[in-house]
Amino acid sequence: MSELPKKSSFGGLVSAISGSGLATRPSRKAYEELPDQPQDATARPGDAALSKRRSGGGGLASTISGGGLSTRPSRKAYDELTDAEQHLSKPSPSPSRLTSMREEAEAGAPGNVGTLMVGARLKGAELLKAWLAVILFTLLAILVNMGNLLLSYLNQKMGEDIGMTDAQYGMIEGYAYYLVFGLSMLAWGLIADKYRFNRVYLIVIGSVLTAASLVVQACAKNFSMLLASVVVNAIVSSVVQNIPFAVLSDILPPEQLGLGGGIFGSSIYVGELLCGNVSYATLQHNASWRWPMAMCGVAVFAVSVAVLLLIKEPPVGKFYSQRKDETRASLHDFDLKASLLYLVSMSTFWMLMIAAGFRMMSASIAGAYLPDYSQQANAGQSTVFAGESSIVGVCGFLAAVYVGVLC
Repeated sequence: MSELPKKSSFGGLVSAISGSGLATRPSRKAYEELPDQPQDATARPGDAALSKRRSGGGGLASTISGGGLSTRPSRKAYDELTDAEQHLSKPSPSPSRLTSMREEAEAGAPGNVGTLMVGARLKGAELLKAWLAVILFTLLAILVNMGNLLLSYLNQKMGEDIGMTDAQYGMIEGYAYYLVFGLSMLAWGLIADKYRFNRVYLIVIGSVLTAASLVVQACAKNFSMLLASVVVNAIVSSVVQNIPFAVLSDILPPEQLGLGGGIFGSSIYVGELLCGNVSYATLQHNASWRWPMAMCGVAVFAVSVAVLLLIKEPPVGKFYSQRKDETRASLHDFDLKASLLYLVSMSTFWMLMIAAGFRMMSASIAGAYLPDYSQQANAGQSTVFAGESSIVGVCGFLAAVYVGVLC
């Protein structure tokens, strides 16, 4: 047996094991059971240490002891040997694989930004379907917003027809719609995440029920019937404002999601633009308020059928960068309590909440109460609805798309 080096360095450990006829790294158990005592500088090969064999360490302990190393090697040396063995065990890539890797790097292969995979290139058909989903979801949201805005633009004609007062109109818009709508958005989002329903089917069901509620509103004979249909509309139409963005995040690549989300977010402004002009035409021709609302319901149903036929449910987390220790099933795990506690502990969360509250308050006032006020304040001007809605709609649309491009 060749003499072992006296220093328990990485090189010494390798040569010690190689010289002792051990071609593989010792097991963790054998390593832990080696004696942990100060090294005897006077020890020589062939001393009595050879006879001190430990049952757990086996030949390794006696070999190292016999070579003049009475202590187990340092953990650093052990880990270095482990890394070296793992590196040597990996096969080198073939020349064809090296060429492929070089081509991918030159073509801009997908990379990671945080937990998102960016640079992924969709095929032509996939990209076409992705932007078709953006168009259909945006059109659906436009019509749903129109169904609500028609209440504010035509509330005076509705009041004359079914005997609705200003106080009752405030109850419909403030409580029956906006309050129920906001709470329903939270509920639908939680349901979609927790129970893993097919999100496209969920959107279609919500859209069909929204279309039915709009038709019922158009047929309302009294305030009670109108109130009930508005509450149902607020519950089911919130699906159309919430779930589509989650679907788009799994259809569009992350670098295109900003533009797609901006277009989808502009639906409320486009809805206001169309609703104001439709209301202007209704008043100019002295038509019934029921026709625009009923036609809006029919249009919502038609678009929902198109969504059902043309849009398929994408895999959840398609552009999520999966870690090595993470399975695809773990992407579905969600701890609501822990997430809420984390959010409320962030000062930026409260700043964003307050800012969003002021922004939405002004938008809600403009959409729900400004049309009625403008009509009363400008009774002699027949184009007030068209002018107001055009300004709000065009400016809002451009701002939403511009922000989407920036993001």
